[in-house]
This record gives sequence, structure tokens and C-alpha cells, in this order.
Amino acid sequence: MMRAASTFLFATCLLGCAGAVPPASPEAAPEQFLLDGRWTVQSSSLPMWQEDGITCPTLVYLPAMTADHVDDFVLYRDEGEPAVIAGKDWQDPSDRRHVTWRGRGVLSLFSSDWYVRAKTDDWMIIYFEPTLVSPEGVDVLARGWSLGPGQWAAVEVAIAGDPVLEPFAGQLERLDRDGCEDDS
Repeated sequence: MMRAASTFLFATCLLGCAGAVPPASPEAAPEQFLLDGRWTVQSSSLPMWQEDGITCPTLVYLPAMTADHVDDFVLYRDEGEPAVIAGKDWQDPSDRRHVTWRGRGVLSLFSSDWYVRAKTDDWMIIYFEPTLVSPEGVDVLARGWSLGPGQWAAVEVAIAGDPVLEPFAGQLERLDRDGCEDDS
């Protein structure tokens, strides 16, 4: 668990964040905070989720006591043991597709910026800006435990049609989610 937590700590370091990201399609812009509830990471270009022993990444977003952010919990298994990273997310009022994450506890010194590039009711694609210690990357998230063939086809079309996402098409690795349903 320490290996994954330390990897995440360094991977989300605020230093080195990139500049402006080209806008996503207007359909990706939410009316309200779009992440409420549970999302499962289905595919990723980020090294943390491709690491051996790290499985079942799931993001849970809960309304906070104050209206300016939501609380988030990244649940996963590290060598089969449950692990969690707690943080807060703020949606940019001038670009609702832009979200800033900040960790809790020791991780409160670190933040990362990411953008919703495409979204439907069933899936979402997010782009992470790079930091000094982690590459930029893309995650494909699903509301359920998996995506069907038609949903994957729509995700592939969205990636191919977005100039920010398209360079990551060959780096995305579908994650093995066998047995993850047991974590519900």
C-alpha cells in the first residue's frame, strides 16, 4: 500500500502543471458537479493504474458539507489489500470541465488539474495535466463495473476526434476488473 500511495503522492505534485488545455466539446460541460457517485476506472494511460499489484481503481464523489467542493475517495487494491486516497475536488466556475484535486492529510500539500474531455451518462474521459514527476494522462471511467462493446466503440470515436486525447490512444491500457464487483 505504501508503494502506491507514495507513487500517487509524487504523481499529483502541483509543481510542473502544464498551461492551458484546448477546450473540449460543449457536450462535456456539466450543469452541476458531474462526478457525484461512483465511477470505475476502465482504461488508463497513467502509470499508477498500470502498475503490477494495483487493481480495481474506483472513484467515489460525495457532496461535501460546503457547496464549493466535493469529497472524493479513490478506492483500489494494492497487492490484494484495500487502499484509499482521500481528497477534495473543486470545479472551475469559468470552465466547468476543469477540476482541481487536492489531497487530504499529508497529501494536502499536493494537487492536480484535470479536464472532462467527453462524457455520457455511462462513461467519461478525463485528461490529467503533467507534473514534474508524472506524465500527462487519460482515464476512461464508467458508471458501472464495465463498458459494453458499443460503449467502447463510442469511447474510441471520442478519443480519435479530440486533439488532446488522440495522442494517448496507443497508451491506454484496459484494466483487469475481474473480482472488483466484490468491493461494492
